[in-house]
Formats: sequence, C-alpha cells, structure tokens
Amino acid sequence: MTRKLFSWLAAAALLAGVCLLVLDLSTSTTSSTKGSGDAGDSGPQIVLRGVVLVEARRERQVYRLVSDNASYSVWSGQATASNVTLVLKEREGDIIVTAPVASWNMKEDRIDLAMGASAANGAGWTAISPRARVDLKSEVITAEEASLSGPGLTVVGSKLRWRWQDGKVELDSPISSIKPGRDLAPGRQG
Repeated sequence: MTRKLFSWLAAAALLAGVCLLVLDLSTSTTSSTKGSGDAGDSGPQIVLRGVVLVEARRERQVYRLVSDNASYSVWSGQATASNVTLVLKEREGDIIVTAPVASWNMKEDRIDLAMGASAANGAGWTAISPRARVDLKSEVITAEEASLSGPGLTVVGSKLRWRWQDGKVELDSPISSIKPGRDLAPGRQG
C-alpha cells in the first residue's frame, strides 16, 4: 500500500516538475521574442503522444478523450487532439464519439469537432456530421447538418441536438427512410 502511494506521489511530482519547467522556459522565451511581432503566442504548450484525458466532475460524471497526439495550452486551458475517441456517459451506457480532430476548451466546457464526427450508443443509434460541437455543461451534441441512423431507420436533417442524459434526439427538416424487414427498435412494433 505504501509503495503504491509513493509511486503515485513520485509520478505527480514528476508531472508538476515538467509543468513548471515548461512554464519557466516559455516565459523566458516569450520575453526574448516579444519584439518579434508574433501575435499568435498562445503561451506554454504541453505536447503529449498516446494520451488519455479524463475529466471527472462533482456530479460524478466522467468524460474521457483518447488520442494519438494532443497538445494543451496552459494559458487558454484548451487541448487540441488528433485521431480522437471521446466517451460520454449516458444513462443506459456510453456514447462513443470519434473524430479526426477535437479542440477541448476546458474553461467553457466545450469540445469542437471541426473536421466532422460520428457518435454511436449501445442501443444502435449513430449520428454522422461534417462538423459538430459537444457542450459538456448542457450535455448536448449539436450539429448544423447530420444523418441519424437507428434500427431500421435513417434520417437526414439539420440542427441536430442529441441530449444524451435525457435520451432525446432532435433534428429539424428531417427526411427519413425506413429500411424494410428490420425492427424499428427492440421491444417496439411499427
């Protein structure tokens, strides 16, 4: 037990030391380059490879983002990641969101998926969009355009709002197609 506690403390101390080193190096670098006219200075960056970001909230809600490559901007509180898998807890299980790129603004509790995304839950529902946003405060996935598929049904429309904790999906201007010979949903009849 003591050995595990010591190893956790050593790992935390190492990470804190790396963060302080990055902060120290960036402040000394930015003071020497202030006159260069570089307006895009976002402050210290922590670059990670093969990363898992986990945010646990007071309400015991946990969000997990897995990525091949990520960087975290200390000043802006924003993480940018590539080849992303995002896990959102739903009442009935998990929603798995995959995207080529994600930008997680931790100060605003928002994840932008500017290069498109797909989301799926354990009940067989999937949503695909060329651009989406995940609002962690209101627990909703939004997209201007999306296609939504479920058991025996495909719907294409605009203004997707998937409220994962309520189990509700809204889509404006829907155009749907029903796949013949398939159940609409487990336990339901058409």
